[in-house]
Amino acid sequence: MSFKEFYIKENESEFDFEYFKSLSHFSKQLLYAKGKLKKLGAGSSRIVFEYEDKALKIAKNNKGVDQNKIETDNYIHQSHKNIVCKLLEEDKECNWLLVQKADKINNSRFEKLANIKFETFYDLLTKFDKQKNGKLKLSNEDSEMLYGEEDTFLQQLVNLISNFDFIVNDFKKLTSFGEINNRIVVVDFGFTESVYKEHYK
Repeated sequence: MSFKEFYIKENESEFDFEYFKSLSHFSKQLLYAKGKLKKLGAGSSRIVFEYEDKALKIAKNNKGVDQNKIETDNYIHQSHKNIVCKLLEEDKECNWLLVQKADKINNSRFEKLANIKFETFYDLLTKFDKQKNGKLKLSNEDSEMLYGEEDTFLQQLVNLISNFDFIVNDFKKLTSFGEINNRIVVVDFGFTESVYKEHYK
């Protein structure tokens, strides 16, 4: 691409997704998206932008790339498709991924969709984490809530965490969840024990 073509693209008002995909590094993609798209959220490793009715997650660093790799795992999207945002497109290097955009929810909406108060949900995840690490023996009631046969959102989430060794604390924030078509979904699930050990420990 010539300098003239680059200049024209950078100064167009509309976001050009094909041009975005052609950029060679996540730092360039991030710079381009920042000037064109509305930011939905940001962390230490990724920034999420609104693109049409979708969410575009772009890595800020190698931590973000590795978290994107987790969120593009085919098995997760096949086996837990009811509780994660649908993956629409991904970069082969995992610099970015495009998913369904979920609406933000508050405590009362969480309770309605998940059929459990967020405070109770939080407490049960804490107990699950302690039990997982051998620090607590669950009561029969708590065990039924976490591992019972009702197939609740909490039970599906516990199953997801257990199968992929996710960091439990990452799911104890209301901002980790959203709503799509009257269904509660996890909007951020890239933080596993392996990612923690590689980049944060």
